[in-house]
Amino acid sequence: MLIPFDRLHSELSNICKSLLRAKQLHAFLLKTHLSQDPFYATKIVRLYAANNDIKSAHHVFDKTPNRSVYLWNSMIRAFAQSQRFLSAISLFRTMLGDDISPDDHTLR
Repeated sequence: MLIPFDRLHSELSNICKSLLRAKQLHAFLLKTHLSQDPFYATKIVRLYAANNDIKSAHHVFDKTPNRSVYLWNSMIRAFAQSQRFLSAISLFRTMLGDDISPDDHTLR
């Protein structure tokens, strides 16, 4: 499954994708090792969260070694939107403990 990068970015940016398509894109990112990149990890977390698959979103978050503030924000938002408020607060505290400075989107 060879996907040109411009098409890959388009596919990952469309949060209306089905859960099946999110899993296919995630599998592609795993095969190409792009899933380790915080940019792509953030996109996959958002796709999983949009499809209410918080477990998979959290798995991607946990497997990403270098987490950007955007990835942290996406995972915190996924927890909050699925009404897992204690998990969202706990993750926010972990973010602060890891010396990641929240930005304007973290607190929205």
